[in-house]
Amino acid sequence: MADLRTKLHIIALLSLATALALLILLSVSNISDSRNGALELGMAAFNGASPTKLVDRKTGETVVAEGLSRIRYGLWNYCWELLDGSGFTCSKSGEYTPLGYSHTIYRTDQFPISFTVRAGFTRASVLHPITSVLAFITLLSILLKRTAFKWYTAILVTLTVMMVVATFAVDIAFMVNIAQGLRDNASLNGYLFVDAGLLLMIIPTIASNIACIAIWFGHWKEHCATLAERAEYPFVPPSATAVDKKASSAYGPWWKRFQWTNGSAVQGDADQRSERSV
Repeated sequence: MADLRTKLHIIALLSLATALALLILLSVSNISDSRNGALELGMAAFNGASPTKLVDRKTGETVVAEGLSRIRYGLWNYCWELLDGSGFTCSKSGEYTPLGYSHTIYRTDQFPISFTVRAGFTRASVLHPITSVLAFITLLSILLKRTAFKWYTAILVTLTVMMVVATFAVDIAFMVNIAQGLRDNASLNGYLFVDAGLLLMIIPTIASNIACIAIWFGHWKEHCATLAERAEYPFVPPSATAVDKKASSAYGPWWKRFQWTNGSAVQGDADQRSERSV
């Protein structure tokens, strides 16, 4: 049991530590003008034959009047590139925008055709740091072996798994929303490619589930061991055995167990016990 407990503890600790490291990495990632080390969720590419422009809905500014080539989507900001290959320009480059971002893509020669990336999904990116904090608290509870398999640790790791899965689901829904919008507006000639940020979320999701399974299995094994120990060594009250309790209850209420003889009180059940023993 001790060997299995140690193995489960190591598996849960390493799995959750890996998940926490990647969650923190994604939470602090902010894509920049250079693609080196960028962890964007996805990238939309447009055919140069279709003239398109880009309007930032947060500022109301037309950031690309014509000739949009690519858009990179991160957790906190987005970047765009022109057809001339001059490089990427980012919204709020180097700064966090926790309230999300939003933009609209127009086709300049067919103005009614447009697609808007709304701020709802990007505001949900705040789930990333919240999940990281919860995973850190859970990791602290797992660090000590004596608390790793307690019921509160099992509940914490379950909540962590739920938050990781919810965060991953929101990121997927964000990319699906963009892909669907580009598909519905086929004249924009845009295509979406999934990038490293979204793919990396698969690892924390799997790792947190492994940690959850290890913690719950260890908790169940400890519970079974406790029940077996109680069955092998049942608790016996020190005051009286079950036989004594049954015998004493046969004499009725406690006030009837006393008999007055020669002005002194004698406990009747004690006398009768002595008679039975003789």
